[in-house]
Amino acid sequence: MLALTATLLIPINFWMIDALGVWRSSVGIGVGALSTLLLSSLLLKLLSQRSNQLNLIGLSWLHLGWLGGWAVWPVVATYLATIGTAANLNYRLSHPEQQSNAVSVTENSLESAGSRLLSFDRLAVLLSVVVLLFRSLLIVQVPPYELGLAAGICGWLLVSLTRNRSNLALANQTPVNQTSANQTPINQTPANQNLGQWVGFGLLLVGWAVSADRQPPLQALSISGLALWLIWQQITSTWKKEPLLALIAVAGQAYWLLGKLVPTETREAVLGQLSQRFSEQPISSGEWIGLGFFPFLLGLLLFARQLRRWQQPALSKVTTLLALALGGWLTIVSAGNAFTLALNLLLSAVTLFVVVSRRPRISSVVVTLTHVTGLLAVAAWINYLRPDLTGVAWFYVMLGAALAELMLPLLLVSDRWRKNTWGMSFCLFAGSYALLLNGWLLGDNWSRTSRLINKSSGIVENLPPDWIWLIVPVALTLVAHHRRSLHPTRLAQATMLAAVLQTPWLGTGWSVAIASFTVGTFCMLLNRRIWRSQWAALFTIGSGIAWVTSIVWYGLLRLGVTENYLLIHWAVEIWALWLLARLLVRQRGDLSALYQRAAQVWGGVLLTLLLLFGTLVAGSNLWALVGGNANVSENRYTLAAIILLIATLIESIRYRPAEWRYWSLAWATAIAVVISFRLWDWPIESVGIAFLALGLITQIAGDIWMLRRSPTRLSWHGIPLMYAGLGVILGHSATLQADSGLYTLVFGLILLGLGRRSVSSPTLLSRGQQEALNEIPSEVSNESPQQSPQNSLSFLSYLGLAAFSWGAYELLIYRLMQASGGQPGDGFTLLAGLALALAVLQKLLGPGLIRYFRVPAFGLRSLSQIHWFLGSGLAVSAALLELSQPAGIALWIAIALGLAAYALVTGNHRWTPQMVGLSHSAWTSLGLVEILLCAAYSRFAWFPDRTFLIAWGGLIACGVSTVVYQLPWQRWGWPQRPWRSLALWLPLTALIVALNVQVPTQTLLIVGAFYAWMAKQCDRVRLSYMSVWLLDWVLLRNVYHQGWLTALMAGALPLASIVGFSVLYVAQVDPCFDEVSKKQQRHWLRSLATVLVCLSALYQAETYRPMLLYAGITLALCTGLIFAGLALKVRAFLYVGTSVFVLQVIRVLWLFISANSLLLWAAGIVLGLAFIWVAATFESRRSQVTQRLEAWTSALATWD
Repeated sequence: MLALTATLLIPINFWMIDALGVWRSSVGIGVGALSTLLLSSLLLKLLSQRSNQLNLIGLSWLHLGWLGGWAVWPVVATYLATIGTAANLNYRLSHPEQQSNAVSVTENSLESAGSRLLSFDRLAVLLSVVVLLFRSLLIVQVPPYELGLAAGICGWLLVSLTRNRSNLALANQTPVNQTSANQTPINQTPANQNLGQWVGFGLLLVGWAVSADRQPPLQALSISGLALWLIWQQITSTWKKEPLLALIAVAGQAYWLLGKLVPTETREAVLGQLSQRFSEQPISSGEWIGLGFFPFLLGLLLFARQLRRWQQPALSKVTTLLALALGGWLTIVSAGNAFTLALNLLLSAVTLFVVVSRRPRISSVVVTLTHVTGLLAVAAWINYLRPDLTGVAWFYVMLGAALAELMLPLLLVSDRWRKNTWGMSFCLFAGSYALLLNGWLLGDNWSRTSRLINKSSGIVENLPPDWIWLIVPVALTLVAHHRRSLHPTRLAQATMLAAVLQTPWLGTGWSVAIASFTVGTFCMLLNRRIWRSQWAALFTIGSGIAWVTSIVWYGLLRLGVTENYLLIHWAVEIWALWLLARLLVRQRGDLSALYQRAAQVWGGVLLTLLLLFGTLVAGSNLWALVGGNANVSENRYTLAAIILLIATLIESIRYRPAEWRYWSLAWATAIAVVISFRLWDWPIESVGIAFLALGLITQIAGDIWMLRRSPTRLSWHGIPLMYAGLGVILGHSATLQADSGLYTLVFGLILLGLGRRSVSSPTLLSRGQQEALNEIPSEVSNESPQQSPQNSLSFLSYLGLAAFSWGAYELLIYRLMQASGGQPGDGFTLLAGLALALAVLQKLLGPGLIRYFRVPAFGLRSLSQIHWFLGSGLAVSAALLELSQPAGIALWIAIALGLAAYALVTGNHRWTPQMVGLSHSAWTSLGLVEILLCAAYSRFAWFPDRTFLIAWGGLIACGVSTVVYQLPWQRWGWPQRPWRSLALWLPLTALIVALNVQVPTQTLLIVGAFYAWMAKQCDRVRLSYMSVWLLDWVLLRNVYHQGWLTALMAGALPLASIVGFSVLYVAQVDPCFDEVSKKQQRHWLRSLATVLVCLSALYQAETYRPMLLYAGITLALCTGLIFAGLALKVRAFLYVGTSVFVLQVIRVLWLFISANSLLLWAAGIVLGLAFIWVAATFESRRSQVTQRLEAWTSALATWD
């Protein structure tokens, strides 16, 4: 380090000699000369290599003369220093064998190579150059842009030296490792070497940055050349992608700097003249870049080709991709002007074509790119030469190009170009159609545009654009049938698509529509053997139908006949299509099968559309029948078409029955009925009757058919149901009428007839099976739902029964609406009676209905019970409303008792052995509730003295409950629990009802005795709580009458005693507390009850006078509790009684002491003596006291 410092001081001394002006005098000249000689000789001793010695002496001498008046000398001296140093060190690097002191392969040399970036001589030389640059920039203040190349040279030199040292270390690493096993290997890429390269490239970048904007940029170009030299060396040594990218980037900016060598005025003048010559608009400098950089693009492609020759495919691919990206960017840049864009695309297309032609294995993407670029170039030149072309003209151009591209595969030999042109033709077709559609949507004047094109470009005038697209399917069809055609199937598919795309222009005129359908039909017929597909057959048949229909429609218009005749033509087309399908069935081959299915599908589609249209017409007619306005002028033609359709359907069903044909026939018949009734101007109710008649007829006919033939069809079930539904809906379209219920009844009958059809076989049961089924005993048929005939249509039977019932309700409701007088509750009573009648009838006639209608017993019983629930609800509603007297009330009571009887009969095991839903107990309970409600209502209705009945109702209820409880209900068939529950809760219910009146004490005591007796009889101790509650009621009433509850002080103890002793009774007898785990809970409950009583007594002794009397009562109560606790072994009584007794005694003593102070001294003396005695004798009696306490504790633990 000291040697390096001494070496650097020598050029600094030369700097000082020049700065001090030593050369200005003769003495200074002598001193300066002697000094320079001595300093130069000193350098010969400090450095070992002769070239480095001379280099450093030259660097030192270059510090002289800076103040001599020659202004450019600092710059010259700096460049002489950097260039000379670079030449010297580079020469030494390229001729290492001429070094005088060659580095021997030793441990020291390797350690130096691994630890130091540069040798001592080179480091001294480089630092001397840095000193010179420092003086130029900071001291003399030379402009940085004048020293940009010097900085670049320094950077280049530093990178070269760093790489050389790294290569030397790598070369010498292996021998040393072989000679010395203990030596640590040297890292191939030390951090200081990477740092040296980064610093070197940084100097290059700084030098380029400060000089790039100078004109001309010679320094920046030189720096770019040095950078390219370094990067190329890196590429040739590693062949990696990163250096390649850097090389291309540096080369690109160098090419850009080359363009700046031309003076700005000259460049702008030349470009301005070219712009005026080739373009109507001025071309900006940015747009000229798209052409100016094209040589660089060619250079990249040539470089990629050379890389392939050097066996570097990966780098060649990267270079090619960069060239393609650059070409795209140049095209985008030049897109602002028509001339630059056209020329750029032309050059790009030629370049790509040359590349593709010289590389037979190039990617298909590049081929496509070449093709697209060529087409874009043609379009750009057309736009450049004729910029006034309209969208329609471009449509013609693009369509012509598409046709040409479609024909080229027939002429070309190369497969890749044939495939490419084939695909490109479809892209052009798509683009041309987009232009055509855009012009049609924008409403361009097609005829004017066509004339302009005719005058300017010679295109045929009498071919408007709405006709021109028909050329496409024709051309596709012709090419598809050529022997060299590519993918003829896809061409046939494209033909269909092209015919479909003609749709927007079908409305422009009859000739266009007929021609379009003609082209589509015949082209697809020609393609039928190329593309054998169901879609092709469907499109061909559909296009043919549209062709025939358009011709017929046009003919009707020309003849002046109404268009309604098309409806008849519609029906004829359906018949013709089905006839065609039959004829094709006789032909062999898959093609005939495809077209046969297509004819069937189109026949079905037209059938559906005609039925939907007929439905709309029928709906408008129904609206007219209801009272609205509708246009029914086409009724006759629609009816004729529907009649033809019905005939066609009948004939097709005779030929081949099918579900959809039956449904279609039913649909068409319904439409015909509606339209016919509208023509005859019959009311809408007549239509409903007709539909119900059709439903009944089809249901009966289906039954007869299924008895004789099989198999059955779903339509035979659905069609009668559909007719019946329509009939009942139309019959109820108006308000409720006298015959509305009849419609519902007929609807229910149809549903019942459908529901009795068996599922177990496709036909109805035969007569023998029916007779065998009728012989089934009623007991067996009522045993379970599973033993009744299973029927998947049984839900229709349920609906039929429900509809039949609803019809009965409708008839009754209509009669009620027409009736006058009476009360609102009377109507609800009659409806409840009807519900009861239906429930009873279904229950009585159940076996017969099950056998005939094949309804599971489960469903029939459920419906009967639903009627009962409905009747009960209506009866309750009637009771809440006002009833007429006395007939209305009598009728209500009779119906309510009938409902109760139904429930009781259902709840009896003998009369109703099998249950649905609710159990026997539930039904028995419901019947009893009905009886109670009836009795309660009749009591208010028939007995005027309600107060007496309510007051003594509890006593009467006890008598009734006693009788009910003793009767043998289980032996009679009813479950015993509902009756006994009634007996238990009837008296309580009577008392609850009488809460608002004064119930006699005798009634309360008798009811309480009844519940005590019931608790004994039932062995349910908790029923005695009712007795306790009633006894408390009596006691509280007496206390209240005595006036003890009016004052809080007087009523506290009686009230607390009643509550407390009641709680003590519950704690004593409740079974819940018999468990050992509930012992503590019983203790706390007793404690709370006892505390309530004792604290009430203590409170009353404090607040009532005479205090001693009430205190004595409290003490007596506590004493009784203490003795009770000791006798009964109850801890709560003992603890609470003792505690309150002590509190009361202390309170009395305190009052005496407060009245006489001497007693305080006496009490104090007594307590003091007691404490002294306890303290004196406690130690001697400790064991006895402890044993006694443990004995007491153990004994108390066993108490209750």
